[in-house]
Amino acid sequence: MHKRIVPFTAGLVFILSMGVFQAPAADPGLYAVFVTSLGGFTCRLEQARAPRTTANFVGLAEGSNVWVDFRTGENKLEPYYDGTIFHRVVSNFVIQGGARQVGDSMEGPGYSFRDEFYSELKHDSAGVLSMANSGPNTQASQFFVTVITNFSSGDGKYSVFGHVTDGMDVVQAINRVPVTNERPIVDVVLSNVVIVRVGAEAEAFDSRAYGLPVVTG
Repeated sequence: MHKRIVPFTAGLVFILSMGVFQAPAADPGLYAVFVTSLGGFTCRLEQARAPRTTANFVGLAEGSNVWVDFRTGENKLEPYYDGTIFHRVVSNFVIQGGARQVGDSMEGPGYSFRDEFYSELKHDSAGVLSMANSGPNTQASQFFVTVITNFSSGDGKYSVFGHVTDGMDVVQAINRVPVTNERPIVDVVLSNVVIVRVGAEAEAFDSRAYGLPVVTG
């Protein structure tokens, strides 16, 4: 198992050593640091208001959720997002990633789970982190970050579970890359996602405690 539970002090040293972007603010909370080929950005996750969606993302990022590798048919217990790409970029709207490419298809982790909506979590600014889906209760691993400042038609349709706190310029840079049919011409790679925990509540957050689907067989 490759589990990445990074307390703030260790996370700060790790992030600064990379020299790519600033560390998340020291306010208590659960943070996701996205390390990409165009730089890094940090999101604060909504562990209290969207705990199940946050748990799924954290579990995939840290490698504590079992997922299916559709290239080999094997079940994997390792970081899911490492080496994936931002496969969909819509100018002045969103950047989207979180799938693994298998041939010409973008595949998920082999399971899906129900949507999670909270009335105060809306797509009402740039930098909202939300789950992509193909219909009600089909979210799995794909996520998007908004560049548009108001995506109200997504409220009650896509589960918001975080927002960008640092590196919005990197999100905007990804959104400006040349594309063909919404696919970047040159891959923007998400090399890894580092989960940084600030404070006792974030340290105690257990991604396995929220009844997510378990991949077997």
